[in-house]
Amino acid sequence: MYFFQRATIRLLLILLLGAVLAPREADAQVKAESQWLRYIKSRLHFGVRSGRIMIQVRQSGTFQSPWSTDGQGRKEQVTVQHDHLSDEASVAYRLISPDENLVFSAATNGRVAIQREAGEKGEIVPGEFLQPPAGPLTLAFGKDGEKTTIEAPTIWHLLLAHREACEQYVLPSLTIFRPDWKLAEHADEVEREMLRAAREDKLPDRRKWAELVSQLGDEQYARREAADRRLRALGRPVIAYLKSLDRKSLDPEQQYRVHRIVQSLADALRDESPRDTAIDLLTEPTIWLILMDRETSATREAAAKHLERLLERPIAFDPMADQATRRLQIEALRKELAK
Repeated sequence: MYFFQRATIRLLLILLLGAVLAPREADAQVKAESQWLRYIKSRLHFGVRSGRIMIQVRQSGTFQSPWSTDGQGRKEQVTVQHDHLSDEASVAYRLISPDENLVFSAATNGRVAIQREAGEKGEIVPGEFLQPPAGPLTLAFGKDGEKTTIEAPTIWHLLLAHREACEQYVLPSLTIFRPDWKLAEHADEVEREMLRAAREDKLPDRRKWAELVSQLGDEQYARREAADRRLRALGRPVIAYLKSLDRKSLDPEQQYRVHRIVQSLADALRDESPRDTAIDLLTEPTIWLILMDRETSATREAAAKHLERLLERPIAFDPMADQATRRLQIEALRKELAK
């Protein structure tokens, strides 16, 4: 009996010790993951500049985390590479789990890629997002033979036109390194700011801007400097216009100055406010086509009127027509603007 009691007490102590230590081991794993995530966040800043996802190096260094597991078949790894000579950096995140496999990568040259597919036990519809260093963003999702592909000039076009697809295939990956990144809510506020500005009927003088850009290539240095200062003084509203210019139509001096002006006006480490974003998009015609497809007639009418002011001519669009008719009219306008 004595030995039986001792064995019982010993077994209870082992079980109690295991119950105490197991959570601590789990906590240690969580803390370890938090540490390397904090390590990454301290060295890279994720943001959106002129509608494109960007990363900025805060501290130099190359790092690769060990594969971390949670005991349920979920494995994660993060790699950061930084070239000290070129100051180019990239980050890659890999997730392998029974439900899904995910690869996320981003680089300071502007390239962002997300690949998401089902794991061994998952039924997730595959999706792929690509933002090249230059050119349109692409979101493709669906199985072979049923794939949908969407192109958009900026992340805001994508969010405003295809919110549900973004929430499924893009936003979850972007919040891995910035859990506080509320891009969907930001897009909602951007739309409200754009409509508010449209109703105020205030448009910048793009002809004057074109004159100033022309003067950036003037033979006289004083005139080039004066035009440079005046463009900088215009602030954020001029950024989208300068970025939309056909570089082939500019001489080397104009190209150099336009690039420097855009760089100086866009603070790389400051998050844009919804108003900043709205100002950037105010003179971009295709974004208003998206708002012309909204459910409320007041929004459609305000967007159509603003687009007419931008184009300086009437457009063939009836905000009170049925949805099928409106979408045909919008598609015709989209093709017209693409010419």
